[in-house]
Amino acid sequence: MPSSTHAGSRHTGRESARPNPITRQCVADAYLFAFNGSITSALSRLNETSHEPDPIDRVHLGCATTHLLHLDGQSEEALRTLEDDVFPLVDQFATNLREVIDYNRTIVATDCGDFPSQAEMERHNSLVDRRASVGFESGDPSKLLNADRAAANGKLYDALPIYTSAFYDAFNTYDWSAWKQAAGRLSGAVLQLGDVSQATFYACISEDDGVVDRIVRHLVARNDPDVIGIALKMLKRKANLQRHRLMAFKFVAGLDDAVPDRAADEWSSLCRSYRCQSNSGFRTKPMFDAAWKLSYAVAPALSRDAANLLAEDALNHPDWDYVPFRKQWIHRVLFETGVHHSESLAARVVDVVVPCAKPPLENDFEFAAHLLAKIYAQRPVLRDQIRNTLFPSGEVVSPHLARLGHRFDVEIPRDDFETYMGQAHGLLDSQISAGGISMGQDINVLLLIFALKDRLQQDQIDGIVGRMLDLIEHPRNANTNRSRMIHCTTLLIENVGLETGRRATQLYATYAADHRVDGHPLINAAEEEHPLNPFRMGSASGWPQEVRGEALIALGVAASQAEIVEGLDLESLFRAALDDPNPAVRRDACVAVNRAISVSCDLLRVVLIRAADPAIEVADVALQVLAYRSQDVADLALAGSALAVASTQAGHADPSVRAAAAKVIASIRRMPPSTLTPAENRQLDAVAERLATDVARSVRRNLIDTEV
Repeated sequence: MPSSTHAGSRHTGRESARPNPITRQCVADAYLFAFNGSITSALSRLNETSHEPDPIDRVHLGCATTHLLHLDGQSEEALRTLEDDVFPLVDQFATNLREVIDYNRTIVATDCGDFPSQAEMERHNSLVDRRASVGFESGDPSKLLNADRAAANGKLYDALPIYTSAFYDAFNTYDWSAWKQAAGRLSGAVLQLGDVSQATFYACISEDDGVVDRIVRHLVARNDPDVIGIALKMLKRKANLQRHRLMAFKFVAGLDDAVPDRAADEWSSLCRSYRCQSNSGFRTKPMFDAAWKLSYAVAPALSRDAANLLAEDALNHPDWDYVPFRKQWIHRVLFETGVHHSESLAARVVDVVVPCAKPPLENDFEFAAHLLAKIYAQRPVLRDQIRNTLFPSGEVVSPHLARLGHRFDVEIPRDDFETYMGQAHGLLDSQISAGGISMGQDINVLLLIFALKDRLQQDQIDGIVGRMLDLIEHPRNANTNRSRMIHCTTLLIENVGLETGRRATQLYATYAADHRVDGHPLINAAEEEHPLNPFRMGSASGWPQEVRGEALIALGVAASQAEIVEGLDLESLFRAALDDPNPAVRRDACVAVNRAISVSCDLLRVVLIRAADPAIEVADVALQVLAYRSQDVADLALAGSALAVASTQAGHADPSVRAAAAKVIASIRRMPPSTLTPAENRQLDAVAERLATDVARSVRRNLIDTEV
């Protein structure tokens, strides 16, 4: 790739870099044409000159052409324009202009290949160093900082002029990075003023996922379909250049089920050309992923014709046979559009998806199997085809398929079961020898054995559970493995002998206690939510709160057998976990309460408090517990309190919490009217009416279709 011989020049050159007014008008017109969808007209306008442009005019015209080509994904042509039309002239002008143009070149060059070459990376690093050495600054950082502070304090009259000036200054000097940053700031400021349309426009220009997410959260929290429609209208009008279209796709995908039903078909059509292309390289992947995420978000709202067209695109996709390609989005849209499939289309889905559910296992094999199970349940005419293909006669199928055999009306032969038993014992032996570092997909054989536990003898159950308890206690074991083992033993806890059951529940109680207190086996393990923990992206070895959460849930399941939990103060363990500072622990404690057979009034009151928890995942689960245990809520005279907290959470900014609140409202509506006072019944009707018009389909569906 050629590079400019002028990139390293540091002499000042001619300081005046202002173009002719005609040139400035030409550039402005070109951007207007491009944003409105005509890149051809924009490029033609830049080539139209009523006078002989001098060098600075030619530089500005070339920079504008480069920028528009780059925004439209034509980076090779943009690089040629820079190299041929701009760099031969740029050394005549001020240092700052040369620095900006050379930096833009690194952006374009990086976008030209599948991955930046070593030469381009070195060029970029040297440019950054040179900009620092000459003290180059784009804009006035102190002014921008003061404007940020003013905006944070609501003083937009101070912030907006600075943001606007920075935006146009960066535009006029072709400082793309500063232009996008200023657009992001402007987006936030005008959003505070309530101008969703302009905020959406600037968000696309910013090319910043964080700015887009901020507007999406605002729209979903505002819960007004008309306002969402305004934003979508702006996207359709102005997001025409490819890089801006990418942000539009991310915007719509982020709305998820808040995309209005009337807009679903149109957006599915707009992204079709991108979802149908091959995901063959670094440059195509962002648009490809965004198009499929968008398609999945709108799939439940599509008309029959649009849903079938989406299914056809998935079935005919050129990357089906490309092994590294992850098919999860294709599987998911097939799942969501299944209600519209004809018999012939459903048969084709089966033909294509079956290989994904069989060895060698791909990344999304579980979802493929569940997709086939859904088709099996809904399409009786295809049952023989699915069953015979997945479970061929005389063959021992993979454990993950055998585990789902009941969903396909398949009985696992006794001889095959003995084979799986041998695999399970071999797996446990190897884990004990290795200290239980990682199970991976092998855990399916254990889950299969537990699903067929009625075929096991008492001594076999006690032997398997005992070895798994040994693994949990192993000092070298990873927390991820411990939490898996606790989950697995929970599946057999109702069938173990008294001695093994008491050993298991004692172990559960040990790990369910506060993991920050002396005596807990994981006291020195790093905690994800700890304020001093710098690693918050997840851990290969797992977190102590994950083990504690599984132990709490296991105690909830075991509580149904009084003889094996005798002497354990389960209520104290649950209450302590419900009040724990770690939201993951509070969430799992709610699940544990839900799994318990009987719940005291005091414990259910704590769950009511957790239903208003500031952590979204905790409030979501707590509300679902109240809906699931609606009979307890009624029997313990807590319906009025549940209504009060659900009414409050019905206005929550997060749609998942509103959806859970809708479940609670639906469960209370099934109670006799005498359960509530007349005033509470009126409040119930008012909240239900509000939720019935929520922008999120999941909220509306939970209010109407929830069966507790």
